[in-house]
Amino acid sequence: MGVYEGYSKIKQSVRDMNSVWEQTRQVWTDEKSRQFEEEFIKPLLVETKKAEIVLENISLLLNQVHSEFKD
Repeated sequence: MGVYEGYSKIKQSVRDMNSVWEQTRQVWTDEKSRQFEEEFIKPLLVETKKAEIVLENISLLLNQVHSEFKD
């Protein structure tokens, strides 16, 4: 899997997770659901955002390397 594919897969997975989590929150409304969101959902979103940024930077670097060796 290439950088672009990995980036796209992460973005789609986060969208899917958010969609399912929103559906779940409509029926799971107790304190445990709030704890779960704080302990797992929010940190996961932060980490996936970091991964997206890293993959974006890697992609830019690879494009730069590719163009430099192409010339």
